[in-house]
Amino acid sequence: MSRGLPFKSCSCRDENRNKIGAACPRLRRAGGAWSAAHGTWGYRIELPVQPEGKRWQLRRFGFATREAALVDRSRAQSLLELAGDDNAVGNEIARMLRDTKSGRSFPDRDVVARRVRAGLVASAAMTVGDYLWQWHASRRKIQATTLVSYESHIRVHLVPHLGHIPIDRLRVGHLQSMFDSISDRNLQIDIARCSDDVQVRESVKGVRRTGPATMQRIRATVRKALNDAIRTHRLIEFNPAAYVELPSVQAPRARVWTAAAVQQWKETGLRPSSVMVWTPEQAGAFLDHVEDHDAFVYPIVVLILHRGLRRGEALGLRENDVDLAGRTATIAQQLTTVGYEPVIKVVKSYAGNRIIALDASTTTALRIYQQRREHRRADAAWPKTELFFVRPDGRQWHPEQVSDRFERLVADAGCRRSGCTTYGTAPRRSSRRPDPTSRTSRRYSVSRVSPSRRTPTPRSCTNSSPNAPRPKPPLPWYHADQVPQPAHVRASRTRTTQVGRRQHHANRPSTIAGDPISLSPRTSRRE
Repeated sequence: MSRGLPFKSCSCRDENRNKIGAACPRLRRAGGAWSAAHGTWGYRIELPVQPEGKRWQLRRFGFATREAALVDRSRAQSLLELAGDDNAVGNEIARMLRDTKSGRSFPDRDVVARRVRAGLVASAAMTVGDYLWQWHASRRKIQATTLVSYESHIRVHLVPHLGHIPIDRLRVGHLQSMFDSISDRNLQIDIARCSDDVQVRESVKGVRRTGPATMQRIRATVRKALNDAIRTHRLIEFNPAAYVELPSVQAPRARVWTAAAVQQWKETGLRPSSVMVWTPEQAGAFLDHVEDHDAFVYPIVVLILHRGLRRGEALGLRENDVDLAGRTATIAQQLTTVGYEPVIKVVKSYAGNRIIALDASTTTALRIYQQRREHRRADAAWPKTELFFVRPDGRQWHPEQVSDRFERLVADAGCRRSGCTTYGTAPRRSSRRPDPTSRTSRRYSVSRVSPSRRTPTPRSCTNSSPNAPRPKPPLPWYHADQVPQPAHVRASRTRTTQVGRRQHHANRPSTIAGDPISLSPRTSRRE
């Protein structure tokens, strides 16, 4: 690389209108020194040799003083030094210098240095969109469901609003404007849904609002990506996502479908809470209906309702995980979905890998199901899944199929949807021992619930008399006697409880130390 000593040039032309350049006699004084009154300063330096072996130079003109030309030359040389012995990077930087027009400053050296250290192209300013997709592709040690969530946030929200902005120019105002636009879109959807124009209402049919919880997750995604841009790639030094203000999200409180709540809902169309749970009578009638109409889903519902399992944990049970003789079940894996593809993976946490005890009625329901399954397994075409719960043809359940059948059973039973991703019952206020012959008091359990976006249907689950005749002979009522608790089971039962073992225990607390039951088609994020 040449030293690039400054020199003067001018725009004078000869009689043929050709530029004279450095040969202009007015540039020099009589003694040979540069004239202070004519021409401007410039410099010329050698650049790294091109891949094909050609030489090229950087030429810059138009500086008012020699010192200004020297400062600009020093900046160019400092940028070229970032490449070290890497000729490819040197050529990228050289191309960036040549593309910078005279009179404009070179890119900031620290920005170019961060790009070089990150292994990015030095000659182009990386946008937020380009970085987010590269960051998404580089994620390896995370769950597939989390990766799908990141992809959705990037594709639907982040790239459309922020993708064109250079990452080093991203500011808090850009992010705040994105969330304001999302809120405005939510308002437009709400207004369109209430419009008197049928076409306007149809235009937003099936369009989902972006709620506060989703906004928090979007911010968490971009915050994580920008943190990696600071710590790993060293592209920026400030994370604007950490300073964006969003409304807080509070979980709704569960309320019971009491007679007063039902009456209020019928009169006003408003539910007391977005999370509503059934009474024991309502849940008992639903279980009776499931038992009579879907023999292969009934044991899944019973196990989830009585023992507080997630949908994926129940469907992921293997045959060797269920010990009906010892009345225990080992929760070690779950069947969940990535997008819509069912996958088997380990449970969510270390505490989720546990052993639960089974009460007598649940054990009996599972044993009856096992007998039915073994009877069908005699068919030579029966597939080998090693899963305890399978479809009537022996194939693996799809989690959404179970959710869809659950929703249909709720509708067929004439039950009000509880407005939650599970179903549960509230404790009885009376301590009187119930009549075992009553259909609505044959069984009940208590479960935690979580919110859902489904709307209620105006039907009651208690529209039949307890003594009404059954369409077919009922299965025997199996008493839920006390289950012996071995030491290893007692130590692992941090998420289950004895509530719901017998009807005369109905005055006990209404929640169990477990996770919500996931039987809704929209509960894959819970797994």
